[in-house]
Amino acid sequence: MGHERRARSWMPDRTPEWTEVLAGAVAVVLFLSNAPEVAPANRVWIVGGSLAAAALLGPVGRSSLAERASRWSLAVQGFAFYALVAACVAFVWVVRRTLGFPSGSLTAVGTGGYLAVAVFVAARVLWWAARRVGERVRQTV
Repeated sequence: MGHERRARSWMPDRTPEWTEVLAGAVAVVLFLSNAPEVAPANRVWIVGGSLAAAALLGPVGRSSLAERASRWSLAVQGFAFYALVAACVAFVWVVRRTLGFPSGSLTAVGTGGYLAVAVFVAARVLWWAARRVGERVRQTV
């Protein structure tokens, strides 16, 4: 029972959308294409990117802060949303240039993020399928 409660706090209760499954498939392709390019010295950054993305997808993504951000992004739509995305990209670029963060490390962090997205989507689909099977078994008993 404890495992189900923890998984429920990480996984949305709704059916996975095809766009989510497609995002997971794209993340697998991007991870597989980027992973061989990451230098051995930067592989630890893959772990860091995976952990950061897992936190954002799991507990942080289910927090009240994420819920407010989601409502806000739905409210602003259009230009404001794209302006926010552009501002985030510009922020990363400025921080990289200012702090001299090596691009190989950034590639490794992104690659770790792709891995976390792929694993999260796969786990979400499997969680949803297991719940559906469990419901059908309970209905037949």
